[in-house]
Amino acid sequence: MRHYSEPGFIFGIPIIAFVTLVVLAEIMLSMHQHSLAKSDRIDALAFATDLRTRSEQQLNRVLHLTSGLSSYFAVRRNDLKQQEVEDILRIAHQTTLHVRNFGVAVGYNITYLYPLEGNEQVLGMDYRSQPEQWPAVEATIIGRKAIMDEQVKLLQGGTAMIYREPIFVNDTYWGLLSTVIDSDSFLADTFGKINQTHYQFAVSGSRGHNLWGEAKLFKDPQAVVITSERGWRFAVKLLNAGGRVPSGLLRLVGWVFALMMAMGLYSILAHRRTLAHLALHDPVTSLPNRTLLNDRIEHAMLLARRKPEEGLVVVFIDLDDFKIINDTYGHRTGDFVLKTVAQRLESCARIGDTTARWAGDEFVVLVENLDSSEIDPLLERLAKAIAEPIYHDGHRLQISASFGYAVAFKDADTAADLVWAADRRMYAHKTRRKQRI
Repeated sequence: MRHYSEPGFIFGIPIIAFVTLVVLAEIMLSMHQHSLAKSDRIDALAFATDLRTRSEQQLNRVLHLTSGLSSYFAVRRNDLKQQEVEDILRIAHQTTLHVRNFGVAVGYNITYLYPLEGNEQVLGMDYRSQPEQWPAVEATIIGRKAIMDEQVKLLQGGTAMIYREPIFVNDTYWGLLSTVIDSDSFLADTFGKINQTHYQFAVSGSRGHNLWGEAKLFKDPQAVVITSERGWRFAVKLLNAGGRVPSGLLRLVGWVFALMMAMGLYSILAHRRTLAHLALHDPVTSLPNRTLLNDRIEHAMLLARRKPEEGLVVVFIDLDDFKIINDTYGHRTGDFVLKTVAQRLESCARIGDTTARWAGDEFVVLVENLDSSEIDPLLERLAKAIAEPIYHDGHRLQISASFGYAVAFKDADTAADLVWAADRRMYAHKTRRKQRI
């Protein structure tokens, strides 16, 4: 027992304890800094969301007349009078901020333009003769929806943002309404008045053009980046962000104690969370498993009984000839295919829908509030997503699937019967496909 009193042991234990406390303190500090950084990112995200909302509101103010003008031209297409069109466009121009001019193309030629002064050379222009603008115009017409194009080089000089809305009559393309917005004026009014004392931000358009701020901010790892429905991107960075280094030797003891308690509690909760996740999720795809799916179906059916007109649909999916992939390329490739299919199915699902792995190569998608007319388009999207080639370890894998669906309270009244009905319909679908082949 003599070695307990040896100097090496006597000094070694305090040193080990001290080093342990220092290491725990550093861990606590790192966690604290991470928490602060997360808080900073939440603040930056909130600011970015405000920027996005502000830009959408400003654009809506500028473009609030565009839809009405489109309706006017669609209705009056056969009885358009030059003076009447000019008066309407003039009023729209006078009551809308930041608009340089309105242009109306009948077919592909700009036929009406206001104001004409300074834009004379644009009148009569055929969009198809403008290689810089035609691709965007063509995409607008093909897509049959309005598109905002930023940093467009104008024929009359300068750059601007152009909001183009196609006009269709009886499902036939008639013409195009273009609202040309002064970029500098609009952006200055939208973002120039914002105090940048605490935040640094940048804005880019749907085609990657930098609209405001420094473009390099989008590559800054500390910046938060979000995207609007128009495709605009907003990068925000909190200025003077970073960790707040704690001070005081006395606080160190309290931090160590708190850290140990927190780590113990975290360990327990994380362990319980892991067990709960494993009990309700598939280990390969991380999708909900059969137990969790059944629970969600039962819960959804309870809610759907109050409003049976809101469709509740279960889609049963079985991958065709999946065993061949396992036998040919091995289970590692098979698992990769299952994960990929799971990701694609989830990408097709809406928020609130449930995608689950039923068993083996079978999946189930629970879709709430779905009209009967939307079922076939949903199945087509799912089939198309699954049919996309999968590349793994140098192999190009092509896979297909058989589908079956069942509608709650029409095909079945219980969760188990609903899944069974979808399963039966899937097997009928698989049988028909094999017979055709």
